[in-house]
Amino acid sequence: MEWRKALSTEGRSEMRILCYGVFANSDMEGAIAHLREVGTWRAEVYELRDETWGYGAALQEYVLADTEEMASAIYGLLENVVCYPSCKVAICMYDGVFDGIESLFSGSLASQIYAFSFSPGSCVLALDDVVLRSQGWVEVVGEAKKRLDLCFSS
Repeated sequence: MEWRKALSTEGRSEMRILCYGVFANSDMEGAIAHLREVGTWRAEVYELRDETWGYGAALQEYVLADTEEMASAIYGLLENVVCYPSCKVAICMYDGVFDGIESLFSGSLASQIYAFSFSPGSCVLALDDVVLRSQGWVEVVGEAKKRLDLCFSS
């Protein structure tokens, strides 16, 4: 499937970017407030928590005005998330892929992840179908998983 078409969430005509930020449960309230403050009218913010995770996720669901703004919108969403001090990672995935904190960056999800960032100015975007299906991208995502595991252990 073409990655741009995959941004059309089920049952909706417009394209949406789903950007998840991972924060300690104790920081979720502040992170949600921050994302609502820095967001635009085209972004809804949701809180995702499960007692078994140890961390919470903030989801920004951003409606694209047109495909020309796609790369800059993805970059902006990632930056909004990672600029909050306690953010562990920001990650953009297709609709319906998120299955808890532990599944982030799993090898089976590599082709479903198209952007991520661990800190401001360090966004990694793969906006090409061939790249997303490549072994090289699986390896990049695998290295990101190792980095996220380090964040969780510290």
